[in-house]
Amino acid sequence: MSNSVQSVGGGTFIVDGQSMDYATLVLALQLERVDLLDKQLGAQAQAIQDRNALIAQANDMLTRVQQLKNQAAQNNTATNGGADMKKFFDTNGIKYDTTGNDMINTKDEWEVAIQGLKNFTDKLNSQSELDFIRVQNLNNKREQALELTTNQLQKDSKIKNDIIGNTR
Repeated sequence: MSNSVQSVGGGTFIVDGQSMDYATLVLALQLERVDLLDKQLGAQAQAIQDRNALIAQANDMLTRVQQLKNQAAQNNTATNGGADMKKFFDTNGIKYDTTGNDMINTKDEWEVAIQGLKNFTDKLNSQSELDFIRVQNLNNKREQALELTTNQLQKDSKIKNDIIGNTR
């Protein structure tokens, strides 16, 4: 539905070149609102899926970092996390020991990366909780819009039945 709604009087409106009565206009607006809320729910669900995938990547990375830390501790030397790990940390703004600007770290240097990953994961989990609250709110609004639509249809049906009953 476009933004051009014109009243032509007598409870009749012109919307996108089509003539409709008040009840039909209200119904069309409510259905449009439901459609918009459906799109918002879809976008929010996609954001949750994307965030969950990032949490899974962070958890996998945490496992790798802990293994590298343990190897460095056992051998009393530095271990290499590789370019993909550095890219993940840099892309997501995760704090790690930047000595040498690489991912070759000692046990203590890996501890900085572990803490950075834990903080990153905690932040993502908090954002996920807020996302679920948004989904619940959007779903409540959608249910209200559907309820208003159903009520409008029931009123219209009752009015039409009353008119038919009066004409008999």
